Amino acid sequence: MNNGFGFVQVGRATIQDPDFVKKLQSGELIESPCDHCNRCVAAMDAGGVYCVSNEKGFM
Repeated sequence: MNNGFGFVQVGRATIQDPDFVKKLQSGELIESPCDHCNRCVAAMDAGGVYCVSNEKGFM
């Protein structure tokens, strides 16, 4: 934000970890462990929003 960005979008990162933003603010994380697999997008089409990698133990 200090570099002139008007906003930052975090979608999959918050699906993978709902506390992602808090962990960034506290310094616990510096980036998301989300692997950008897009399986969450497929899950949305099947009627749910969740991190498939977390559910299946891929993380």
